[in-house]
Amino acid sequence: MKRILYFYIIIPVTIFACSCNGDVVKRKADDAKRKATVEAPDSTIVVSVSRIKDDTLYAKSIETGREYKYFYTEAIKNKKIHGKLTVEDTLAITANHKLHELTKAINLSNLLGLWMIEGKDCEGFRFCNNSTISPVNMSNLLFKEWDIYNGDLYITYNNETTSKNTKEKVRINILDENNLNITINDADLICKKRGLITID
Repeated sequence: MKRILYFYIIIPVTIFACSCNGDVVKRKADDAKRKATVEAPDSTIVVSVSRIKDDTLYAKSIETGREYKYFYTEAIKNKKIHGKLTVEDTLAITANHKLHELTKAINLSNLLGLWMIEGKDCEGFRFCNNSTISPVNMSNLLFKEWDIYNGDLYITYNNETTSKNTKEKVRINILDENNLNITINDADLICKKRGLITID
């Protein structure tokens, strides 16, 4: 009888403990993955385009003044260049420096400025050069800040429904000097530029 009770008590406890340990291991792995993602070093550099020749872009770092030369054919093929490559424009880029290959680029000269959302009643937002966003008559999502991290655009916004700030990686579908199409919060925003802003 004691052996039977021992079996029915010990086995479930052992199974429960293993289950809990499995949950702990999974949770630790998830936490480590999130931590690694958050702490990944930002490889973005901001450059001014000096000249473009054939498939090569020549640029100078805004911060250090260092000169760079990049091949950009693969980045165009992979649809990783957002905005036009124009001399004297400012780009936020990532690159394989050993191979001199441009991997991602966002034209900040194109991005900055006042954008009005099509199909909305005078709703829009202004990307400012101090990494803030000024919302214009926006009712649902209030854009607050923007950032470029490892060559990707992130926007921090306040959701009227939850009243919480959310930082989200934004997909850029179209960007040029007059048009912006982004996907954020599971919605596509099609915008037209209504004002210009320069980079100091």
